[in-house]
Amino acid sequence: MKHICTVSLLLAVVLLSAAGDSSVNSVGMALVRVPAGTFTMGVDSVRLPKSLTAGASGVVYDRTSDAGDDDETPVHKVTITYPFWMSATEVTVDQFRKFRPEFRGNPYYAPYVSGVSWYDAMAFCRWLSQKEGKTYRLPTEAEWEYAARAGTRTPFSSGAAPPPPETANGWGLKNMHTGVAEWVLDWHGLYPAAPQIDPVGPDYGIAKVVRGGGLDYRASKTDGGKRLPAELPYYARSANRAGIAPTFAGANHPIGFRIVQADMPKTAPLPYQRPFFQQAVKQDAPDLKIGPDPATPYYHTRVLFPNLEGRDMRTVGWKIGFVPGLGTAYHNSAVQVSNNGDLIAAYYNSPKYEDDPDQTIMTMRLRYGAEDWDMPEPWPDFPDADDAAPVFWNERGKIWFF
Repeated sequence: MKHICTVSLLLAVVLLSAAGDSSVNSVGMALVRVPAGTFTMGVDSVRLPKSLTAGASGVVYDRTSDAGDDDETPVHKVTITYPFWMSATEVTVDQFRKFRPEFRGNPYYAPYVSGVSWYDAMAFCRWLSQKEGKTYRLPTEAEWEYAARAGTRTPFSSGAAPPPPETANGWGLKNMHTGVAEWVLDWHGLYPAAPQIDPVGPDYGIAKVVRGGGLDYRASKTDGGKRLPAELPYYARSANRAGIAPTFAGANHPIGFRIVQADMPKTAPLPYQRPFFQQAVKQDAPDLKIGPDPATPYYHTRVLFPNLEGRDMRTVGWKIGFVPGLGTAYHNSAVQVSNNGDLIAAYYNSPKYEDDPDQTIMTMRLRYGAEDWDMPEPWPDFPDADDAAPVFWNERGKIWFF
């Protein structure tokens, strides 16, 4: 019996030391050790409860699905082969001011940093690395979700509802589901289906991933319009992915960051998934003066959008080959002629409702001489932001897309 008890005690000590060890660095930041391991990344396999997918009118967006967002699939296995140290909370204003004394911050989000760009967060990591002679960086997206889950597969590490603010998860990390949203290292892109080892995301993109909160939300009329996206539970789930341009900054935006002390993974990034309208583009300029005989009546139409005859895009369209994220509600066209004679068109693209944060811009190309438009694709997309109002401007041959 003594032998069995000794083995059990030894096992308990090993488990306790595997995660939750902590230290404090030179700027007073508590760091928690996160162990190596394997987890399932992406939306949870159980349907999301109605408490997350439909809120009170005027406070939370009604969700179009209880299966999460399209960029949270396919669900796949991820292995993190190394332990790393992660800050127990987001970087605070006081800690950031040791790097940038003039930084003011937004009192509403205090004591944590908000309103900084991805480049600001990276600069802080470089400064702290030089100061201590250790490698500090932003967490990869996989590291962030792995740490947020802390061994769970529920929408939050605390179950079906987020924990109270400043409550540590099973590995000692706080505010992964509350407070400011957080920059991570990766460019945003659709997940691969195959298992991944130490992934670092795509090698290029237009949006850096933001975790722990959304970017677009409807504020309550009774709270002065001040409502953190991360306070809206749907966007604070472990699997949720937001994203915005890395230059995005401003005193009122709700994005901060936490850091990791670890070497960069040596994994090669995934190739950028270029939308089809950016591929196979001819660079020659045809004689655009050639056209139908102006003396002869001419009328010709070409269908722009796929027609599912009332069926759902998520459950039908995406499964038969339409690009995930393509919706069924479109309007507000922008059209421009490029120098090679192709037409470029862009529209609002939404699952059902125009004010849904899953809304993207849908872009397509009618190639010179072709009878059919290319299949439209959702691009550009800043995930969990209500992308809207596309405009083209042709500046002497250079086409700007606003």
